Amino acid sequence: MWIMIDQISKIFELIGTRIRWGIIGLLFLMVCSAGLELCGIGMFFPLLTLLSSPDLAMQNKYIVMLSDLVGIESKTHFIVGFSFAIFVFFIFKSSCLAFVIFLQNRYVTKHRALYAQSLLRQYLDRPYIFHLQRNSAELVRNITLLASRLFIKGLLPLLQITMEMLVMLGMLIALIIVDPIATLLMVLVLGGSIGVFYVLLRRKLREWGSQTIKFDAEIFLWITQAIGSIKETKLYRHEKFFEDTFAISSNSQAHYLARTTTVPHLPRLLVETVAVGAMAILVALILVKEEGNIVSAIPNLGVFAIVSIRLIPSLSRLVGAFTTLRDNVAAVNSLYDDLQESSESVEGGWHEKDSSSRVVTQHQFTFEREIRLSAISYNYPGSSEKALEGINLCVERGKTVAVVGGSGAGKTTLVDLML
Repeated sequence: MWIMIDQISKIFELIGTRIRWGIIGLLFLMVCSAGLELCGIGMFFPLLTLLSSPDLAMQNKYIVMLSDLVGIESKTHFIVGFSFAIFVFFIFKSSCLAFVIFLQNRYVTKHRALYAQSLLRQYLDRPYIFHLQRNSAELVRNITLLASRLFIKGLLPLLQITMEMLVMLGMLIALIIVDPIATLLMVLVLGGSIGVFYVLLRRKLREWGSQTIKFDAEIFLWITQAIGSIKETKLYRHEKFFEDTFAISSNSQAHYLARTTTVPHLPRLLVETVAVGAMAILVALILVKEEGNIVSAIPNLGVFAIVSIRLIPSLSRLVGAFTTLRDNVAAVNSLYDDLQESSESVEGGWHEKDSSSRVVTQHQFTFEREIRLSAISYNYPGSSEKALEGINLCVERGKTVAVVGGSGAGKTTLVDLML
């Protein structure tokens, strides 16, 4: 539980303030969607009552008021008209839900692209020494993979969880109005089975996600080294070496991906199976409550059946979103730790720093006479051992100077300092 809370906290800290404000707008649309679901489910109870006991239903004061309002006196015409009214309402409801889902996906994908662009800009603005200490494959992974996972497997599942829980809340309210005891029983059976499923897999999901991210970094590393230094690869005939090392990382990642991509499909199968069992118990419970009167039990059973049909995909998506979020813990932690350890921090989230707010530290360098280094010493951050000590060097304009020395003597460090 605390891991999920920490995960959500890190996601919101990484995405920044502006995106959080946009989510509030989406939340309002989700509440409206839940209200539409509640109205849609509630419309079926009078319809089922009309079908099972039309004479009794037509005596209801609300149905009488509606019948007088639309000017329909025939029971048959009223039932047909009410059925078509439900159909029109569901067209409207489904269109609204589709639009809200589209807005969610557009919002997430748009800001994923902006975040990746901003992350690239942040890395480009870092001093040269930062890039000397970092593996470029890790930076590429952060920009292309982890930034994408932050939104697609982090923020998007959070939005899906919020929407599905609101929709399910609306349906549960409708069921509580119909039959509180049967609703409680259904919640306990479905919720308990899903809770057991999640508890059994949560540690495995975190482990599989960590291994996937680990092999992602290795895959990027071997590809970068093999293709980026193709001249040396060909010259020293290291094609087989890179092929074998890449295959080890790639096959190992496939081993864990097979598991993480299978798990999201399991909740639907679990929920369907448990829901059928719960419906069987509900049928028996409602019939006992109605003292075997099947006709009077039809409206209640019908509403529960309709809600179950709608509830099964919602529960599947809910558990699938939780599973995805759990699987993504390692990716979020890796990106969060990387940005926290950086020497440059951006208040309110990395994505909020645009190109107009850059602080340009580079100055125009004019090489007029010479480059002179006097008593230069240097040690890398985090290391007490000096890579260079007491270096004196003069490079006159138009002259060529060769820097020679044994491995580890500091040749590359000296040139990097001059750059």
